[in-house]
Amino acid sequence: MRTIYDLSDGERAVVTELRRRIAREFPELDVRMTVFGSRARGDADPESDMDILLEVPVAQLAFADKRRLRQAATDVSIASDIIVSLLVVDQRIMAERGDFSIDDVANAVHTKMVRRHPHVFGDVTADNSTEVLKNWETIKADEKRTRDNDLAVRHTSLLDDVPFKMPALMEARQLSKKAANVGFDWERVEDIFEKIQEEITELREAVLKHKETATDEDLSLVRGEVGDLLFAVTNVARHLHVEPEGALKLTNQKFRRRFAFIEKRLNEQDLDFNSQSLDQLESLWQEAKTQEKCQAG
Repeated sequence: MRTIYDLSDGERAVVTELRRRIAREFPELDVRMTVFGSRARGDADPESDMDILLEVPVAQLAFADKRRLRQAATDVSIASDIIVSLLVVDQRIMAERGDFSIDDVANAVHTKMVRRHPHVFGDVTADNSTEVLKNWETIKADEKRTRDNDLAVRHTSLLDDVPFKMPALMEARQLSKKAANVGFDWERVEDIFEKIQEEITELREAVLKHKETATDEDLSLVRGEVGDLLFAVTNVARHLHVEPEGALKLTNQKFRRRFAFIEKRLNEQDLDFNSQSLDQLESLWQEAKTQEKCQAG
């Protein structure tokens, strides 16, 4: 196993500086630092390096939203610098090992860009962005099938490059978007609303069945129907050009504010939740909503 002590002096200097910069700029990213440290020690494979790069934007949004929203653009710039630096470090290590050089990387990127943009560099005609995306997905699928055939591996799906580790709502949006790019999609958002009503009916039936049987099998059925409903709602968001993860985040923040309002009102009257009926709590909730509307308007 290759440890940090096996790195060259130059590699260790760059890695150390990067770790210092990450700790200074992103003190909230403890998990990321752990993963990065494991890569430097040599006990993580190249796939875990990719996990690092994928997780940075999500974690960045989480803390920028709460702590430094006004400097979000600057933060994104810093994150981009760190990602580029990580790529440079990886390339440098690979070059010293004799695996590949920066020229190899540049040539591979150039070849891929030409291959995936035949409407720009070739004779293929694309009249709109939808056709461009369909061509893009078809070419990528062909590339993967070729690789799999060469390696005698498994069947490749258009959905394979949607990471399993993404938050579920983001994954659902990406999966349905990939499918939509090749024509597998609802034509109208109204059709999805009908699908949602269908899923609600199926969920109610599953809940009633589990209420009668109380079996683990029927509980799994309820769980599946809840998932189907959430997936359908995610598709409504996609058709309306709303990012579902961000929309739910805003609703979570709204719930926090209104619940905090209820807590404040109860504290002012030296009361607690146990002393209040649901109707009384609902009245305070409506008061919180009214106050928000007045402040916004």
